[in-house]
Amino acid sequence: MKRTLSLLVALVMVISMVPNVFAADDSVDFDDLIYLDTYSPLTVNIEADAAEPVEFLWIPEEEGTLTYDINNADTTVSIVLTQGENTATSEAGVVALAVVAGEEVSIKISDTTGAAVENLVINGTFGKECEHVPGEPVQENVVEATCTEAGSYDSVVYCTLCGEKLSSTVVELPVAEHPWDEGVKYPATTEKNAYTLYTCTVCGATKEEEEEGTQLPTFKITKQPTDQNVILNQYATFTVEAVGAVSYQWQRLKSGATAFTNCSFSGYNTATLKVKANGSNQTPFRCVITDAAGNQLISEVVTYTTYIPEPSTNITGQDGDKVVQLNKEVSFSVTVENPDAIVSYHWQKRNPAGTYWLYTALPGYDTDTITMNATRNKQKYYRCEMTDINGAKIYSEEVTFTFAESPIKLEILDYSKLSYAMSGTMVQLFVTVQGSNPTYEWQRSRDGGLTWQTTSMGEGYNAANFSFGISRNNDFDSANNLYRCVVRDDYGGSVTSRGIKAIRLTKEFKINTQPTDQVMEGGNPVQFTVAAQGTTLTYQWQYTKTIGGDFVNTSMTGYNTNTLTVTSQNHAGKSFRCMITDRDGTILYTDPVTYTVAE
Repeated sequence: MKRTLSLLVALVMVISMVPNVFAADDSVDFDDLIYLDTYSPLTVNIEADAAEPVEFLWIPEEEGTLTYDINNADTTVSIVLTQGENTATSEAGVVALAVVAGEEVSIKISDTTGAAVENLVINGTFGKECEHVPGEPVQENVVEATCTEAGSYDSVVYCTLCGEKLSSTVVELPVAEHPWDEGVKYPATTEKNAYTLYTCTVCGATKEEEEEGTQLPTFKITKQPTDQNVILNQYATFTVEAVGAVSYQWQRLKSGATAFTNCSFSGYNTATLKVKANGSNQTPFRCVITDAAGNQLISEVVTYTTYIPEPSTNITGQDGDKVVQLNKEVSFSVTVENPDAIVSYHWQKRNPAGTYWLYTALPGYDTDTITMNATRNKQKYYRCEMTDINGAKIYSEEVTFTFAESPIKLEILDYSKLSYAMSGTMVQLFVTVQGSNPTYEWQRSRDGGLTWQTTSMGEGYNAANFSFGISRNNDFDSANNLYRCVVRDDYGGSVTSRGIKAIRLTKEFKINTQPTDQVMEGGNPVQFTVAAQGTTLTYQWQYTKTIGGDFVNTSMTGYNTNTLTVTSQNHAGKSFRCMITDRDGTILYTDPVTYTVAE
């Protein structure tokens, strides 16, 4: 038989060298393959687009059954076993052929699609029964045991030569241990030791494991407060735990002090003290605990330390200063690289001359965009305070808005310089301005112009013409009382008049006695006299240079007094009058008079 095998090996090797045919793996030992007394695997590689099948020839010495089992082969692979007229063909699975001793058997392996097939495994047995060699037992049909039910599996032994199942034994598995969870720890009390409660994650069963000797006495501190490391300007919390306590009093040791004193921070009389962590680090705190009998325990001394956390994101953009029109909507926004890292927004404001920031409640104050109407009282500096997930504070740059330039320059053209009025009459003040839709605000100062307050007395306190009544008892003409008008336009412009003095007149301004016509006799001078009342009166006599002409000022004797003296006869028949002015500029004229020359 060995000679036959050698011929077959030579034949196979010759065939494998034919171009475009299927090739057997060079590592195959064909003596082992054809020696059919044992279980012999054959591994061949089928090349793509091969024109001819791989063919193996064999002449058996004994009659029997030839069986080949194709493992890991695609269904496109065919094996043809031929001896005489007996032929067996299969595309997959097991093929068998009854063989006759001395007749040649042809074994052909081909592929029907032209695709490459690598590592095609063919197992063959022949003739007599296998002398089984048992392998190691393997587990099959495994049913895992649980903490409530037993399990099992089949222990199966296979032949290492032919793979036949030699035995199968059912093995019982005992009920498994409970899979306990990590447990929940419970502290000791005055009635019980500390213990851990475990729960089975499958069936829910529980068990306790006590810590012997941990049961607490009636009055004892069970947990001391600990030092705190907190973010600057956040709150540090100190907590003490005790059994038998009925009252708590937290104390602190002030800087430079030698004894602790009671403190009044939030929670000062509870088990937990809450302290705002400002820059005063290392302040010592402790808690005095009292039971029902008046016994006291003092906790350990603790402190807090502040730190400033690193921001978890950064600002990537924000609005700058804006130019707007009065009463128009204006908004400011800020953006960050990672918005999800921001826990809260809060916009702040400060006056231009202010040194500290205040929180604002304007629309959007708690978002990334704040919105407002651009009024003068909102013309402040704004910034956004953002708190991130680390507790860090991130601040945007400060911004503000200014008003657009008015198309009409705001300017005061004229205003009251002085105002005179009698008691029981009206003080009349005015400003004349140019500008875009100007508004008026009259103000009063009682300290000579050092401070000013908006007034709402009288009429027109928010108009160009302002008037208010006076009485004998008010102090409007005090030396320190001044009035002024602040004028504003639609574009944020503002101009202010100078302070105006208002003076009460003590007497009514009127002419009591008119001058009368005169006769000049013997060349003697004539006099015209007027009698008037008022405050700070001035006089100016006038005459007509020609009869019936216009009045002009004269410089004759007494021209600026209440009595004019005329010495020349040349003015006979001409008209004379007196122009009288009081201190607020009011003018009264006397009746015209003349003189004649006696014959």
